[in-house]
Amino acid sequence: MQEHRHRTNPITPTLIVGVMAPLGLSLIAHASVPQWHWNDQPVHALMEGLGAFIALTLAATIIMLRSHDRLGPRFIWIAIGLTAMGLLDAFHAALYAGRAFVWLHSLATLLGGIAFAGVWLPTAAAATASRRGPALAAVIALMLGVFAVASPGQLPPMVDADGFTAVARLTNILGGIGFVAAGLYFLALETRARSTESTIFASHCLLLGVASLLFEFSTLWDATWWLWHLLRLSAYVVVLYYFLSVYNQMQDALRDNESVLANAQRIARLGHWHWDVTNERFEASPIVYEILDAPLDGSGDSLDEYLKRVPPSERTSLEQALYDCLSTQSAFRLDHRVVRGNGDLRDVYVQGESAVDSHGRICGVRGIMQEVTERKRKDAQLRLAGAIYATTTEAIMVTDPDGIVTDVNPAFLTMTGYGREHVLGQGVGALDASGNDYVPLASVFRRLAQRDRWRGEIGLRRIDGTIVPLMVSLTTLHDPEGRVTSRVCLMSDISKLKEKQQRIWAMANLDALTGLPNRNLFYDRIEICLANARRAGGKAALLYIDLDGFKAVNDQYGHSLGDALLQQAAARMKLCLRESDTLARLGGDEFTVILPDTHSLQDATSVAHKILAAVGGGIEVQNKPMLITASIGVACFPEDGTETDELIRQADDAMYRAKAAGRNTVRCADPMVRGHDGPSVLAGQGQADLFRS
Repeated sequence: MQEHRHRTNPITPTLIVGVMAPLGLSLIAHASVPQWHWNDQPVHALMEGLGAFIALTLAATIIMLRSHDRLGPRFIWIAIGLTAMGLLDAFHAALYAGRAFVWLHSLATLLGGIAFAGVWLPTAAAATASRRGPALAAVIALMLGVFAVASPGQLPPMVDADGFTAVARLTNILGGIGFVAAGLYFLALETRARSTESTIFASHCLLLGVASLLFEFSTLWDATWWLWHLLRLSAYVVVLYYFLSVYNQMQDALRDNESVLANAQRIARLGHWHWDVTNERFEASPIVYEILDAPLDGSGDSLDEYLKRVPPSERTSLEQALYDCLSTQSAFRLDHRVVRGNGDLRDVYVQGESAVDSHGRICGVRGIMQEVTERKRKDAQLRLAGAIYATTTEAIMVTDPDGIVTDVNPAFLTMTGYGREHVLGQGVGALDASGNDYVPLASVFRRLAQRDRWRGEIGLRRIDGTIVPLMVSLTTLHDPEGRVTSRVCLMSDISKLKEKQQRIWAMANLDALTGLPNRNLFYDRIEICLANARRAGGKAALLYIDLDGFKAVNDQYGHSLGDALLQQAAARMKLCLRESDTLARLGGDEFTVILPDTHSLQDATSVAHKILAAVGGGIEVQNKPMLITASIGVACFPEDGTETDELIRQADDAMYRAKAAGRNTVRCADPMVRGHDGPSVLAGQGQADLFRS
């Protein structure tokens, strides 16, 4: 709900003081002291001359303020009226009492009132009057004044035996009505939208109106006569005081603006300068002299003092720019260096344009100078950083605090195959190699909420779907207030390093021929298997396998065919195992199988018989059918041993017993459970030929 408050109208005191009080005083003086006749011609001339001077000053001030849009367009009518009144009152002040004396005063009142009443006309009329109104009023007033002084006999009578004539009274009453009408306009304007101008000019017009209407109650040189003279003079003083206040405010504002400008120039290290060609002087603000390290005592006020501080290699371009500006009026912008008195070099930015005098002639060059040494240094750093960012082989990705990609460098695009349009605006999670063993990049960014840095390996998905392993360094950037602004992610492709590591690992842990775990990895796997079984209270089994007849194949057909036979035998054995089982080649034709989570000896021997069947079913190598068999020993954890070496020994012994039993069979480590061995795959065949041609 809008709150309505009572506001005291500032016009009320003006009406009381400016209308009622003078009117009452004049009536009292007229009725009670009719003998008051103060015939003092010099005082009257002084008052009228002062009033004329103030009126013309106010008219000129209003015209100036109107040209700067500091007053509304209708105020031009006030300026027109004051111009006519000031000039006619000046003639009036120079005359002695007589027909022209009263005529000039009354005519000033009439013309002033009519002009003031023009404020009620449309704004378009005020715009038209602004162009020639004051000048026309001045011409008319001068012509009437000269005519009155030169031909007073041609003027209507203004004074008779009874006092002022009807013509004198009518002209003053009409003028007073015009002043009051203007006062009512400004009063209405002040009521609608409060402004100091409306208040002041409403008071001004009402005081002039009251003074004009008091003419009716006065006679020449009586108390009322002098009273309305003073009232009229006070009307001028009210506006004059207001304009002086406005002038002081403008001066204060100008000083404040100059202070703000000086502080801004000091902070920005920016100053202004002017090269006066006519007087061959170079003038500048203190900041320019400070930048140039030039004296402020006037001894350095020449263009040469400026130019000699510019290095010779850059001086020519500056001189050319200055003289081009003089000859062609072309503005210029230029960066150059200056050498200070102590030998320091400073970078400056100079901008200049032609300066013209009041007649439009070029009289010099003016411009600004700003020290940009620090900016140049930072620009160089930024260019260097930008060059590194664009040319480095390390991929760089920049994100906002929430992990939304805001920028990537060319190396990132080359490494991943993405275009900028594919990644900008996307979350880092879209690049994660999901479903792999790498740390998700999105989770890394979540961890950065508690810390500012992270380093580790991640997998990034290329545009073709392949995964590239990366070594990533993540850094969080903050603004001066400590708020997170962005995160920078430096990425190094470690694919080759990973491949090299994998090759080294394979050489150390995998059999070169079959690709199976070698003895080294076998020992590692069985240690882990037994440790897990101990911790879980579970069981495990170990199969020790030796291929029967392999040596004869190797001797007869050579190592190449023997190697191929080993590869196919290993492949067949692997098909008999689970994903969690481990098939290893210890060397030659010896293999082992680690069976974790084996619930019984029967489960282990079942796997052993599958291997017997797979190996002994005949293998074709290089279009030559081969027949080999296997002897397998089985040892179980923890029944046959709780330590690695013990379990291996038990399985190895069982394998030798299988060979001793005729080969192509399975034997368990514990002789008491031989009933679990099961029938041989080739039972009843006796000693079958190991080779078939």
